[in-house]
Amino acid sequence: MNIDFYNTAGRLKRLPRSGWVNRGIDNPETVAEHIFRSQLIAYDLAKELGVDPASCAEMMLVHDLQEALAGDMTPDSGVSKQDKHRIELQAAQDLAALSGNPEYYALFCEFEDQKTLRSRICHDADQLECLTQAFEYAVQYPEKRDVLEDFWPYAEKKISTPPGKKIYAELIQRKKSLAPHI
Repeated sequence: MNIDFYNTAGRLKRLPRSGWVNRGIDNPETVAEHIFRSQLIAYDLAKELGVDPASCAEMMLVHDLQEALAGDMTPDSGVSKQDKHRIELQAAQDLAALSGNPEYYALFCEFEDQKTLRSRICHDADQLECLTQAFEYAVQYPEKRDVLEDFWPYAEKKISTPPGKKIYAELIQRKKSLAPHI
């Protein structure tokens, strides 16, 4: 147990998600808020696929923990994929050391590798949480719908599990039902 680790992790409660900031969303969700809902989605996807739901929720708890040190880097942030990976890997390692819990680092690495069914479920949950938030912002800010459109085709290519694809299809239907912005 380490209070310095808890304080560092607590930064995520105040760290707005960069993708929403970059699109001019007022008072965007924080990384911690993203983590919370992505855990719920991962839990449900895992149950649907017969995978231990608690282990998926556990992975989602730490999947963006490194952002407490590295920040929330998006493709628009000017950092190469290789540098982003290196920076995040080091931050995840530093946080695991600070916490005294090496499992945080192992979970982060498993999530990043996407080789296990659990990590693929969690990646789907990560994408689906983002789309759920994009849909909510499209409802809340109809004038921003155009700047939110790029999330959908990107996520469609990334979602790999059958229940993840089913949720994606439902979100698409809901998005299509929105009244056009005038």
